[in-house]
Amino acid sequence: MASAERDDARRRGAAPPPRPTPPSLPPLLFPSFEKFVVPDGVKKIAHARDTRVEHAATFTVQREDHTIGNLVRCALHRDGEVTFAGYKIPHPLEYQMLIKVATRGRRTPKEALSRALGDVADAVGDVAASFEGEVARV
Repeated sequence: MASAERDDARRRGAAPPPRPTPPSLPPLLFPSFEKFVVPDGVKKIAHARDTRVEHAATFTVQREDHTIGNLVRCALHRDGEVTFAGYKIPHPLEYQMLIKVATRGRRTPKEALSRALGDVADAVGDVAASFEGEVARV
């Protein structure tokens, strides 16, 4: 109903007709926490050996995105024993990341990934400590 018709109804003393209600929104397809919480019975990191390339493996990491993927990839590239390191997120609605690691053979891909994750954790700890020191200074 146009505003002129509402004003006319008010002048006559009649109650204006109710406003149309907006259509109801569809329920969310996925709860917002689904992106972050690993479901019961699902491992955070699963390991699968590569059958075609020697000393290579693919790790499926649940509920992580490009932020962690790129940090881990860069940490793996700094390791001299790693010959290949890459990651991909197969689909934006599947909350998992695949990390592919190949090594020279003196260290397993699992050991290389473990060391890279430790390096990332140390770097994040250093940033957190620096941040807390600056906050305390202010």
